Amino acid sequence: MAGLRFDREPYEALVAAVLAWAEPDTALQPCDYKQIALRLTGHARAVAADVRRYVAQLPKGSGRRALAEVVLAEAEGRLSVPSRGTVRCVQGRARLVRALYERRDRLEEPAAALTALRRTRIRCVPEEDHTERLYLFLKSLGGLAALDLTGGST
Repeated sequence: MAGLRFDREPYEALVAAVLAWAEPDTALQPCDYKQIALRLTGHARAVAADVRRYVAQLPKGSGRRALAEVVLAEAEGRLSVPSRGTVRCVQGRARLVRALYERRDRLEEPAAALTALRRTRIRCVPEEDHTERLYLFLKSLGGLAALDLTGGST
């Protein structure tokens, strides 16, 4: 996938910090909450666009596509609401960024395997079963041992 590469770590740290707030932090001013919400909103939109690029590559009847579309619809609904300068709003945006990254991660691994597979151009000979070769190739990419080659989805 030739999607954008995000500088993910600072946002993950921000999400973790925001979600760790147990009660309203009186040290921050409302304008600080608005600024944090604005940054998280922009990043959520960028990650959602990346998820959409992954979804566009999935078959129409795919369960993974359906789940990703539900997450994207939820994200669209939340992002359509103007952000407020409150702890609740900031934490909601942080949860949204976290959910989008979780969905993106689940979509990214099989998509990377498919891209690598397309690049290798395995030559198919009639009446020859390439399932074992394909499985070994995908396994060699690392972390794909649980890939179901029987037609099911992960």
